[in-house]
Amino acid sequence: MVRLIRHVLICLAVALLLYGVNAVLSLERNGQPVFDPFVLRLLLLSGIFVTLAVSLTIVNGFTGQFSIGHAGFAAVGAYVGAAVTYKFPGLQNGFGLLLSCLVGGGVSALFGWLVGVPSLRLRGDYLAIVTLGFGEIIRVLLENTDKIPPLAFMGGAVGFNGIPRLTNFFWVFGLAVVAIALARNLKRSLHGLAFLAVREDEIAADAMGVNTTKVKVTAFVLAAFLAGAAGCLYAHNEQFLLPKSFNFIMSIMLVVMVVLGGLGSITGATITAIVLTALPEFLRNVNTGLIAHYYKDEYRLVAFALLLVLVMLLRPQGILGRGELTLFRRRGEEEAGTGSLPLEEREQRSTGADTLRCEGVTKRFGGLVAVDDFNIYLRPGELVGLIGPNGAGKTTAFNLLTGVYEPTSGAVLFEGAQYEGDRPYPPARRALLLAWDTLLAALGGYIVGTVVFSSITDLNIAPTQLLQVFAIGAHSGVVWAFVVASAALALATTRHRRRNLPGLKPYQCSHLGLARTFQNIRLFPDLTVLENVLVSAYGRRRTNLFSALFQTAGMAREEREARARAHALLREFGLDAEAGEQARNLPYGDQRRLEIVRALMTRPKLLLLDEPAAGMNPQEKVELMGLIRQVRDEYDLTILLIEHDMKLVMGICERIYVLDYGRIIAEGTPEEIRRNPKVIAAYLGEEFGDADGVPDGEQRKRDPQITPIRTD
Repeated sequence: MVRLIRHVLICLAVALLLYGVNAVLSLERNGQPVFDPFVLRLLLLSGIFVTLAVSLTIVNGFTGQFSIGHAGFAAVGAYVGAAVTYKFPGLQNGFGLLLSCLVGGGVSALFGWLVGVPSLRLRGDYLAIVTLGFGEIIRVLLENTDKIPPLAFMGGAVGFNGIPRLTNFFWVFGLAVVAIALARNLKRSLHGLAFLAVREDEIAADAMGVNTTKVKVTAFVLAAFLAGAAGCLYAHNEQFLLPKSFNFIMSIMLVVMVVLGGLGSITGATITAIVLTALPEFLRNVNTGLIAHYYKDEYRLVAFALLLVLVMLLRPQGILGRGELTLFRRRGEEEAGTGSLPLEEREQRSTGADTLRCEGVTKRFGGLVAVDDFNIYLRPGELVGLIGPNGAGKTTAFNLLTGVYEPTSGAVLFEGAQYEGDRPYPPARRALLLAWDTLLAALGGYIVGTVVFSSITDLNIAPTQLLQVFAIGAHSGVVWAFVVASAALALATTRHRRRNLPGLKPYQCSHLGLARTFQNIRLFPDLTVLENVLVSAYGRRRTNLFSALFQTAGMAREEREARARAHALLREFGLDAEAGEQARNLPYGDQRRLEIVRALMTRPKLLLLDEPAAGMNPQEKVELMGLIRQVRDEYDLTILLIEHDMKLVMGICERIYVLDYGRIIAEGTPEEIRRNPKVIAAYLGEEFGDADGVPDGEQRKRDPQITPIRTD
């Protein structure tokens, strides 16, 4: 309750301050405004672009995506919001402006979702191209609204005129404060750490329980909403809209603001938005006075470009990098947890079944069989090794167990329940899905057929009646030929589609209780040691995005618990002193330990360690052996270990599987594996095994140089 009252009082104080400043800026003397209208307009535009830049920071800065079509969302919000007050004169007031901002932002958020769901599975340049295409599609659509009767009032390429002027300082900077506060709250929450983890390493974030696709779509939707609301204020400030105002140049300008301020820095985006909005207008006025004879307005653009180049050369990470300016330190942010982990978090619930069982698992990549008839089982609390020569398929097997790859055939069970492999759809459900696929294929054929039909037929239809083409196409044999062909193709391929239920994704495997490390360390390098561990708490969260954006009491309580547990884990593994250090700055051995701590933060039942001793010196390997035993015994985990160091494997594993060419060739205790002729053949060549018919023991008698696999 105290927290809620404090937040309400802060909001009231900010609102009163903004209202007071707005009243001062609205003062008039003799019927004329006291303050220069040009300066006031520039001030309002700066506030609008602050919101736009901060919203783009959520996508480009927090999640590390590369969107260059942000102006398209602002355009949607501007036109939709303006249409609300234009069509309903009774809403041409403060309440109407608020409603239009919500409607415009909501429609923009819907567009963000429609664009984000299919496109955010792409990365890098591909995503940039998709967002660029979206921005241009919106602009072209707005230029042709005069040809669509319901939208003809928007004016098309001529422009949307007659928008009431409702924007003032209170609304513009009120929205800017809201955008900054929401972005700040998000960044400093567990949800925000999930966003940053996606930026740092998407594969590692997925393995730690972060639904990366959902996080990216959420960022896109939130950013689109704020951009749409800002666009609505822009429309009611300018009173006239042109589609070309929301072109590619505007999108690039927003990207420049985010990059120059520092990717991921809210403060940096705010500063650069104000400077880059005001600077061109001030440079435009330089061509007056004494130097007007020598200075041309075109020089303004050159000076602006040189300024950008200079900043990027001298400080490529941006003005603030990824840092922030803050007046208040977050309460409890630097406080370390005390004590040890609660007992109930150390206990493992066992169902009595094997922790993990693989039955005939096979994975094919085209003609290559990477894993073939893979059969293993792990009992609760066991420490089992998986060894084999390089290229034997060990890491591929780990990827199959953790959802990175789906098995071609076979079954993977966790605590008796199958979660990967052959899981046929129920017949009725499969029939419905195949029918839906066929319907979608027929609809696609109808659309393509109509386009082809209208291209080869002279229909003499006015541009305002283009939608009638689809009704006319229903009577065309060409269109129906496309429909039948599409449906027939869908039906012909039913044998190979919708056969098995999809397997779990890596983040779902993490929620199930499987955690892993990586052969090549995959930490989040620019996050601190503590933040790396806290990311893993995201998958076990009880709060939602709303709680993160508004910093509810439940969110604060959950974060305190997560921080206490993270500090306790770091303390147990000797890393608490480096909690505030960036992960990239840790020594190699500490990075390996941090990766294990991060995996333990997910509260796993099965821990998969992929070559944890790779690159370690002998002393570090000895410490690692003790660490692995400690993890197994203290947390009652089942551990599956991939390792090439035979001394380490033989010294700590209770059972060992040997993998060669994707197949299990041996299984047993370390002593049995040490003397197994097939294992010796796999590691040392067939001449040292029993392929020649001579028992392995006789070989050692004849040639004293041939010895079993050593453990020292």
